[in-house]
Amino acid sequence: MTFPSLSVHIFVLAGQERREDMKKQYHICITSHEEVMFRNEEDYLRGINSLALTCIQMQDKVCTFSFQTDHIHFDLISDRPGEFVRQFRNRYAMYFNKKYNRKGPLGKHLYFISELEGARHVEAAESYILRNAVHHGIASSPFGYPFNSSTCYFEKDLCHFYLGSVDFSKYKKGLFLPHNRKFPKSYLLNPQGMIDPKHFVEVKLVEKFFGTPRGYLFCMTRLSSEEWEKSQAKDENGKDAITLKIIEHSFTDRLDILYENEKGRNVNSCSDMDVCRIIDTKYLRKYSCNSYAQLSRSQKEAIKDELLTKKGTTKIQIYRCLALSRDDFTKNATR
Repeated sequence: MTFPSLSVHIFVLAGQERREDMKKQYHICITSHEEVMFRNEEDYLRGINSLALTCIQMQDKVCTFSFQTDHIHFDLISDRPGEFVRQFRNRYAMYFNKKYNRKGPLGKHLYFISELEGARHVEAAESYILRNAVHHGIASSPFGYPFNSSTCYFEKDLCHFYLGSVDFSKYKKGLFLPHNRKFPKSYLLNPQGMIDPKHFVEVKLVEKFFGTPRGYLFCMTRLSSEEWEKSQAKDENGKDAITLKIIEHSFTDRLDILYENEKGRNVNSCSDMDVCRIIDTKYLRKYSCNSYAQLSRSQKEAIKDELLTKKGTTKIQIYRCLALSRDDFTKNATR
């Protein structure tokens, strides 16, 4: 079975002509390994809504997504993936920079993009995307991690629902929407302004690829093996098989750890969000700063030395939470 280019009919605002675009499916990964992009739950939710708003604006959709503190995976159906990434990044960076009194772009300028062709090719890519938090030791299963789209599919059969573990009552009404833009209530998941996934996630298409709830659960718990690669060869699309090495191209020096994490037993005791919480509460009060971006180099060094004594933290983790450069990490790697 091959997966053809998707022919998507787009109906634009009244008074504009109807146009038909040939769209393709892409796996996209955006990285920011020297500075985290999401410091707390609100940032994650803002990031997800930024993805949703970009989909609505560009009349595109994503199939799956997973947000980590320092990188984002999603597979996108679009005829302009480069423009989509630009608008999404700009939208989120404007929020992040304003909140943290920060300037400039967020994350690496270059990003990973690969066209997906063939049912098994797509299934493998989407499985790896949804299991991303497991590979990085953040959760023991995709369903235990709120910042991905794993709970969008087969909701009725699997008795789960999108962002079900988030307590939205602590956030004010309309918080996650731009102040200058209103949406019909039918677009919203809740009064806080989160976009309902049916308006930006291709739920039915993803369910079609996985076939059944049982098949979906199998892929969410299946360990990486040569069988994944052999099954993709049946697509006969001439493309390299989707593997953990390709999906996690920025972590090739840690593949053995990612493979071990797949088993769901190695959940990190101290996450990036935990480290950011300590920095953004304890240390900002200590140094009378409003944001980590206002800390001086000497203050960051002092915080780094103290955090290194906390069990479960790693040096590279502390550097990205403090926005110390990778060069700084390399120079101080032997300390």
